Amino acid sequence: MMVVNWSRLLNLKYVLAAILVTLLFSVVDFAQRVWIDSTDSVPTSTKQALDELQEIPSISQQQIESLITLYSKYDVEVQKLAAEQATKLADSGSIIRPDIGAQHGGLVDFYTETSQLRLKAVINQGHRFALVQQSALEGGEITWLKLKKGDTFDGFTVQELRHLSVVLVRGEQVVDLLMYKKKS
Repeated sequence: MMVVNWSRLLNLKYVLAAILVTLLFSVVDFAQRVWIDSTDSVPTSTKQALDELQEIPSISQQQIESLITLYSKYDVEVQKLAAEQATKLADSGSIIRPDIGAQHGGLVDFYTETSQLRLKAVINQGHRFALVQQSALEGGEITWLKLKKGDTFDGFTVQELRHLSVVLVRGEQVVDLLMYKKKS
């Protein structure tokens, strides 16, 4: 067993310097962790806290309105109101239609002067044809159309039958009636 001579060890300069540095770091660390400096910017009153809040930059009324408009589609009350209006509209039997001449490109619901059209199937059995659900705008009566290339209805001509769509043309207006919307 080895006996340590502490008095001889304490006489060494380097050991004493190491002990002093360690004690100094310990005191500084303790002071930083435990003692609270009174010069910190901790609000001492509600008024001071409110004054600091006033320093936060504010946004304009126009920016607030644009944010409200942007997020209104997520508003539960607006969604309930829209559902109620849709139910009333469905009960009345009439369909609100967009401007017929303004319809272009890929559409799932396509409106003509007399009806709403929805593509339900494109079938290729010997010859290709499309099954289209036609809902009358007045009264809501549903009928089925069997359309092939070159057929004409309400001024629109079937230009092309694709696997999931039908291309309809009237003058400069070209509409791609889609079976369903593709996810972007």
